[in-house]
Amino acid sequence: MNGPEDELLDWHAIDWDAAEESIRRLRQRIFAASQAGDLKRVTPADVLAARDALKHHHEQQMADASS
Repeated sequence: MNGPEDELLDWHAIDWDAAEESIRRLRQRIFAASQAGDLKRVTPADVLAARDALKHHHEQQMADASS
């Protein structure tokens, strides 16, 4: 989901199943590392990436529901 900032996204062209799977794996990695006390493996970028992806997913769900 990374790309040029000025590139327009076609929300309906995004593979949301793949995006959800990617978010799930990232959240599992963050959880496992935090449970193991290995906070060096949990970078702020990981947390921000998971939050950002989840936010975009929820925004799309809301847009689809209002259509």
